Amino acid sequence: MKDLYRLGLGPSLQRCFAKASSPPSTSPSSDAAYPPLADLSRKFQAHRHELEPSPDGEPAPYYSPYKPKRQWPPDMSKLSPKHQFRLERKYRRRAALKYARPRWVKMTKIVQWGAITCEYRLENGNLS
Repeated sequence: MKDLYRLGLGPSLQRCFAKASSPPSTSPSSDAAYPPLADLSRKFQAHRHELEPSPDGEPAPYYSPYKPKRQWPPDMSKLSPKHQFRLERKYRRRAALKYARPRWVKMTKIVQWGAITCEYRLENGNLS
């Protein structure tokens, strides 16, 4: 079981593979009749109709099985000014983190300082 944990398998797959590696039981059960991979195959077969496109050729819409906590984007006219400001601040912070390019900024600064140094040395005759 520890080997499966080291491989990074989740608890459900750990249980699945643990059943497969355990000795077969003498009692007839559905687990003994279907090995773990066949069980996964049956699950995917059951949901295959959800993945297939509709007859008119358009892909079927995806509906998440989980209900969202809040509607997005929120209706700003229904929010108080304080809550609007909080959302805007949160959005700005997340956008700044997502679009930050620290390596590009660092390399740009190095090139700019290098150009300034070269220009200064050329003006003063310090080429060494």
